[in-house]
Amino acid sequence: MNLLEIDFEGKLIRDILGISYDNEDFSKEQIAELVAQLDKIINDKNESSEKIAQAYVWKFQVLLDDYKLAPKLLEKALALCPNMPQALILTGVLCCFKEEERNYGKLLEYINKAIESESLYPFARRIHATVLKNFFREENHKEEILADYAEYIKLKPDCSFGYEKYGEYLVDKLSLHNRDNNFTDSEKQDIDTAIHYYSEAIKYNPSVENYESRVELYLIRENIYKSEDDHKNALADIVKYFSMYSENDINQIYVFSSNMFRNMNSALTEKYFKELMESFTSEKEAYWSIYHKYAVILREQEKYDDALEICTTIIKQSVTGTFRQLLGYEERASVYKDMQEYDKALDDYDKIIEFASWFKNEGKLSDEELNEKIPYELHPISVYTNRAYLFESKNIGKYDNETLFKINTKKAIDEYSKIIEIEGDEDATSSYSHRAHLYKTIEDYDNAIKDYNFILKYYKKVKKDAYLFVYEYQHRIELYLEKKKYIRAFIDFISYILYSFKEKFIENNYKEEKNNSKFRVVNIS
Repeated sequence: MNLLEIDFEGKLIRDILGISYDNEDFSKEQIAELVAQLDKIINDKNESSEKIAQAYVWKFQVLLDDYKLAPKLLEKALALCPNMPQALILTGVLCCFKEEERNYGKLLEYINKAIESESLYPFARRIHATVLKNFFREENHKEEILADYAEYIKLKPDCSFGYEKYGEYLVDKLSLHNRDNNFTDSEKQDIDTAIHYYSEAIKYNPSVENYESRVELYLIRENIYKSEDDHKNALADIVKYFSMYSENDINQIYVFSSNMFRNMNSALTEKYFKELMESFTSEKEAYWSIYHKYAVILREQEKYDDALEICTTIIKQSVTGTFRQLLGYEERASVYKDMQEYDKALDDYDKIIEFASWFKNEGKLSDEELNEKIPYELHPISVYTNRAYLFESKNIGKYDNETLFKINTKKAIDEYSKIIEIEGDEDATSSYSHRAHLYKTIEDYDNAIKDYNFILKYYKKVKKDAYLFVYEYQHRIELYLEKKKYIRAFIDFISYILYSFKEKFIENNYKEEKNNSKFRVVNIS
């Protein structure tokens, strides 16, 4: 491994944010190889003080988990170059992380020293903004953070990073998702500014992520101003975005087409979809993803017949087992569900299970592959959850028909059992809870108690919040009373009281701490 191949600045950011703090970046063999290269520089008497100090700093980062050796390396670097910004920043990192309560204020002190010592060092500005943004969220540092990114841009004008981060921070502060058009004049200015910075970023890095971010802002601005220029710009960016993905990136294509119009009124959304479908031929997957999303919009407008027609066309025009066809079945099932035609919806989910390779033993994918490659709507957990809901919905208004009620409930229970098998016990507490409730409704109290037993045992193991225990104990008490096991019910009642008291104490204590604290440090690791 070559020293020049390593992004030491990127590694430092990840270490501070807790993304890779336990030295996962290097294997033992790589550490030995890097240390040998660095020691060679350190022991070379002909090397400059600056280069030797840099070697000490890099060695510190390679050996970050060796707390006995690491501080000495930084001391040696600062002895050679007292104002070396990298060494000052890392000294702050060490002071911050060695304390039981991470002292991000101390880290900021050292970063400020680094900026004072070397004003032309762009990384100091980047890390200063990163620390303020992630660990002092409840304080208003907007102007300071934007000044950091502006200075970074001034120092590295041909790098997209500063422009991207400037735009990204403005968008983050605007909280654009699920928001009406009630923007203040200042926020409207921020939208314009963010568009400018993403446009600059695209000059140096025309990535799909930058186009996606600018599209969202154009769409919002069009919603505000009803501007035809914004409409044309957004349409051009969307077409560009789709064209940058290959036909193999179908999951991403469908995700984007689902997300891009979430804040837009239905009439304008419909206009976009018609224009976009004219921009692509039916041979392109983007055409079908847009057509699919058009069906979603029609369903949300309760234009069920039109939505069904589109879904059926997608199904008929697709190769069996492809994402396109399966998403057609899934959306048609959603339409039928909204129309309360539950049997037809179940038939479509049956088709997904029949045709999707990952439901078959020979086509099984790992959990990681499922999450990465399969659209959420087609994930087995999503399919089985929707089927369970449909079986439960079939019981609405039919409580007098005990036989039919039990049949549908048992089928819903079977779906939750499949989910539990996929998720594994530790991730399936919600499914256990749903299944326990269903067992209770058909008076299968023994199985309901077994599920609540598992949930409570797991909560104790992982030390879950007190309010969760209160909820589950309450249900198990009811079951023990139904079975006339009064002693067990009484024991659970004692636990219920204790956890209720604990939850109330925690709630009051939290309120007191919140009122007394000047700021709250946010740990996103």
